[in-house]
Amino acid sequence: MVTIEHVVDLVNKHNVWRGKECINLVASENVMSPLAKRLYASDFMHRYNEHFEKSHYQGTKYCMKIEEIVERIFGERFNTDKVEPRPLSGGQANLIVLAALTSPGDTIISVGLTSGAHVSHTKFGVVGVLRLEEKVAVNNEDLTIDVDATAKLIRESNPKVIILGRSLVLFPEPIKELREEIGWDIPILYDVAHVFGLIYAGKFQEPFEDGADIITTSTHKTFPGPQGGMIIAKKDFPDKLWKKIYYTTFPRISV
Repeated sequence: MVTIEHVVDLVNKHNVWRGKECINLVASENVMSPLAKRLYASDFMHRYNEHFEKSHYQGTKYCMKIEEIVERIFGERFNTDKVEPRPLSGGQANLIVLAALTSPGDTIISVGLTSGAHVSHTKFGVVGVLRLEEKVAVNNEDLTIDVDATAKLIRESNPKVIILGRSLVLFPEPIKELREEIGWDIPILYDVAHVFGLIYAGKFQEPFEDGADIITTSTHKTFPGPQGGMIIAKKDFPDKLWKKIYYTTFPRISV
């Protein structure tokens, strides 16, 4: 018979093993910062802020204040007022953006699963669930994008969204070079989950300066917080489209 003592023992063994006895080499296996861990072990841990304009639940006034602080911090860092911190994961953030900006049958461009894309960018994940058609960018052997060939593919397929970013990250994505080739009509969604800590610290690339429209991220990888997700759009991203993302977060996809 399984007892509570057995479960507690497993949790304690896991904490010692992952915290002291092994090296975590994968971004998604990062350890939470001590400060985040201390704050997370509170009543906030199992609350969520379902709201559009006003809170859907009572008893969330302090949760809402925390959300406002988060929006202000990331808004100041990325010079925007369009910050959505409610998704429960980076994958859910991708689901929200694609659900808001596309319709079944639309085409999207991703870097492709075999070139390091997250599964949510592909027909095996969110793209398939939303019944979108995936076209794969032309990648070089070193896992960089062939800009000329991919720009040609984009012009031929007229995608609704271009998704860049990978789980296997070797180099910054050539957003600026793609923009020079394809113009500004097609939104570029940059999934920065695995390098978000580096981007936040200004050590990798500046997505909005390079030409991305939206970044999605998780919050527990190179940015060492608890598991969660976030959507951030550039300052001049159309308000009409941002409102669609906001209302897709809730109530369309309950968070």
